[in-house]
Amino acid sequence: MTDLLFAGLKQPVRFFRCPMLLGQVRRFFHSWPHEEVAPSPGGAVIHVRAFGREEKGYDIRAPWLPEPLHEPTMASALCSLAIELVAAFGEEHPDVTCLHAAAVQIGGNTVLLLGDNRAGKSTLVARLMAQGHLSLGDDLIGVTPQGELLSFGIPPRLRLPLPPSAALAAFARTYKGIRDDRYQYLQAACGLCAPFGQRALPTHIVILQRRGTESARFLSLEHRSGLMQLLPHYVMRRGSAETVLSQASQLIREIPALMFRYSNLDEACDALLHRLEAAPSAPAAPLPPAGFPLPSPAEQQRGPLSRTCFIQAPGTRLRVKHGNTFLLDGASDRVYGLNSLGKALWNLLEEPLSEAEAAFLLQEAFPHAEKQQIAHDVAELFSLLKAEGLIVEPKPQPSLPPREQALL
Repeated sequence: MTDLLFAGLKQPVRFFRCPMLLGQVRRFFHSWPHEEVAPSPGGAVIHVRAFGREEKGYDIRAPWLPEPLHEPTMASALCSLAIELVAAFGEEHPDVTCLHAAAVQIGGNTVLLLGDNRAGKSTLVARLMAQGHLSLGDDLIGVTPQGELLSFGIPPRLRLPLPPSAALAAFARTYKGIRDDRYQYLQAACGLCAPFGQRALPTHIVILQRRGTESARFLSLEHRSGLMQLLPHYVMRRGSAETVLSQASQLIREIPALMFRYSNLDEACDALLHRLEAAPSAPAAPLPPAGFPLPSPAEQQRGPLSRTCFIQAPGTRLRVKHGNTFLLDGASDRVYGLNSLGKALWNLLEEPLSEAEAAFLLQEAFPHAEKQQIAHDVAELFSLLKAEGLIVEPKPQPSLPPREQALL
């Protein structure tokens, strides 16, 4: 049994019967300072245990995990351990929020890169590292209360096979870290991974969209659209919804946000470097404001609208930022976007209301919309709000004794 204490944590990570993984951990977390400590009476925050002689994988446990994680390879175990270490840091430092994002320093600029899975955050960061630029992280980035990006010192993980790029292939060969059949890590000791705790104020927010054979180009984003692009990338803990919404609004207000569409990695790298080194000859065409309707479930046959009444669940709050309306769930700390119909429906739900009543009232409020479409949308909104626990059936009020009823 070995305990390693990582910088920023009060409790260590405990490793049981996994000397091979432990050796890899020491190399992998080269940029996140840690030291071996004597087993403490308070125990460990994360437990890692090998099965057999490590051939059968590893079991990872933490207090916030509903059940242990089972990882079949050392590479996947290191990935999960990195995620849980960041979660442990967040538990001890609730003032620091976390983004599923990448960040890289290019000259005097610090670029925050956002994108869905497979948008190319990690490969673009690695390709920029091959040009000598410093990575602040390719998957999880901390954000301090002052709006600074915080590095956790975790090296980039590249999905295999690598996209076509001679520069990236050469860099990945030179700094090849642990890998399995699906992913390869870069070496943290390559000198281009920012150490744990390094901070930098972001100067640009870039939302990546990798598309077919499209040439690399930038599109400017209005504050409203930028906020809707940024919010889904926050990794929220209980009690952080208000903080996240406020922080995201401030970042979008103060930092220029761009949509970056590309297909070729080398071309994307050159275009991004050129964008930061020279002012564009003409302003980028802004994208139209994006609506953010509540997602609808799969289309299905519906019967008559329900006449069961519902009301807003306790603890839910409504907030408006940059013209967008958000619903904050007090129970789970999720953030939902509401379109105009959703906002109107939510305001009606301050008092007990049925689907049928809501459809009638909204048809009156939106006389130019198709009545059948409003009824359909109301049914779907009610279905989602109920499924997410955002509305509940009102509790029955205790009946008054006959004498008191008569007095009323």
